[in-house]
Amino acid sequence: MIMFSAQMKHNEKTIQRLAQTQDSAFCWKRRIVQFLISLVLIWIGLFSSINSSVSIVCLLFGCWMVVSIDQPPKNRSKRIIRDIAGNYPNAEYLFHENTISVRNEDGSEQINYDDIFRIIEDDQYIYLFINKYSAYMFSRESIMPNDIEFQAYLQDKIGLKFTKPLSLASINLLSLLYVKKNTKKV
Repeated sequence: MIMFSAQMKHNEKTIQRLAQTQDSAFCWKRRIVQFLISLVLIWIGLFSSINSSVSIVCLLFGCWMVVSIDQPPKNRSKRIIRDIAGNYPNAEYLFHENTISVRNEDGSEQINYDDIFRIIEDDQYIYLFINKYSAYMFSRESIMPNDIEFQAYLQDKIGLKFTKPLSLASINLLSLLYVKKNTKKV
């Protein structure tokens, strides 16, 4: 019996959003380290009494590191978009009592709720990660019959609560503990 259904029609923006969500969810350590190193380099460039050309190099490199924090997911999404050459995937998700059916152009597959590693939500999409590198993504507005009932159903079936993508501004000890608590051990 189908309890809920959802759909996803990918495009360039959804591929970029998925890559960004994956990076913020699982690469937060790299993001923090890169940010801290960039702050140190900027500080050296501004306040150090070393040679002015070294100060300028430190300042420039530190600024470059700050603005390139989101570059890995951008590069990954560009590569994926290039590889699929305009053939953006579409999928239909059917949520049964014990499994999720995923139908797309390539066929159909069944996923057990126990195979979901983490569930992430943002304002437009829900992401079902089966590991750090693979996820199913669908639009919140496509969920039938009801998004609120669906969230409770999914949390109950998977045994995890929804998490949000982490940003540098939102990372703190409590958010990291919450994410850890709501991620299955592999």
